[in-house]
Amino acid sequence: RSSEFNFYLTAQGYTTKSAVTLSSTTALTATYANGALGVGATLTNAGAMAALSLDGVTVTVSDRVLIKNQASAFQNGIYIVSTVGTGATNWVLTRATDYDQAAEVAEGDVVLVNAGSTNAGKAFEQTGPGPFTMGTTSIVFTAFGAANTTFTWDEITAASQTMAVSSGYITNNAGVVTLTLP
Repeated sequence: RSSEFNFYLTAQGYTTKSAVTLSSTTALTATYANGALGVGATLTNAGAMAALSLDGVTVTVSDRVLIKNQASAFQNGIYIVSTVGTGATNWVLTRATDYDQAAEVAEGDVVLVNAGSTNAGKAFEQTGPGPFTMGTTSIVFTAFGAANTTFTWDEITAASQTMAVSSGYITNNAGVVTLTLP
């Protein structure tokens, strides 16, 4: 589903990033280390030791995640889960290699979230203005199409579908799919 979404948005002139598995819904209690101007930057648990859970789902190693709610917005971005964490170890997130340098962060970047209790199927757009300096400039993600808060995406596996207002459609059928406008 995410590849079709990215194809559509790219055709509309948006810059898309590879989808993430999960996204944050609240700020994480974490310590930020900027690495070398963002390369190798990490967020490390600074709260009670436990496995990291985002949007109601426990992460797994190598999950790609969107962190978008940090009070220090320069910490926001796309990360990879390096360590899940346990009752005896802290979780660790490392900036994704395609979003860890200033040149890779831009106003208008859009990323799709694939899972989670709240954000599954939603997209978020980076709306902070550049130029960016990793570890200094705010990286701000807002709901894509925030003016239309009722927008939903539907996967269509049937041969036809009557479309509804304020909905997006991704077809997943080996044959031709007929979409009828509302």
